[in-house]
Amino acid sequence: YGKRASGDDYETGGGLEVPGSAADLTTGLLKLAYEGEDGHRFEFSAQRMADDALRPFRANFIGTGAPMAPRRYDTTRDTLAFSYENTKATGLWDPKVVIGMSEVKIGVDQPTFPALGISWGESGTLSGKVENRFHLAMGTVTAGIDFYDRESTYSDDTNTGISESSQNVGIYAQARLDPTEALSLSFGLRWDRQDF
Repeated sequence: YGKRASGDDYETGGGLEVPGSAADLTTGLLKLAYEGEDGHRFEFSAQRMADDALRPFRANFIGTGAPMAPRRYDTTRDTLAFSYENTKATGLWDPKVVIGMSEVKIGVDQPTFPALGISWGESGTLSGKVENRFHLAMGTVTAGIDFYDRESTYSDDTNTGISESSQNVGIYAQARLDPTEALSLSFGLRWDRQDF
């Protein structure tokens, strides 16, 4: 799948031009999947989104007072994902594995006011989970472990390599049981550790 969107700044209902609202987006998505006769299914996807255009001075905020001239935001986001499962699994062995990676890069500069300088940031995340579903006579119990590892950096003309990171590991179990036709139970437990 691919898409390219471009255009001019929008106009309000009163005919006023909205600076920094023009579309300038390029995106592409690739998805592949294979499932064998025995139910083993593998999926892979990759996506890229890129936007490089003049945007409001504070892209996520509408301020008061005199408006600032739009700034150039050069934004790129890449994601990769892989998963495995067995769609025909029964009994006590029904595993599922999911791995994902994402990276976002943003560069900002002010063409009309170069004295404001240039800044750029980058954030990357690796995440995943491994779980197994146990098929029992009364229902299912799913148990697994998941995690993420995220790191972000920021730099500008006066600051270099300011960074922060966070990691999280979680262990969980979820039961969905039907002891009788009139009674359904769902309960679970989760433990997490986070470092920041």
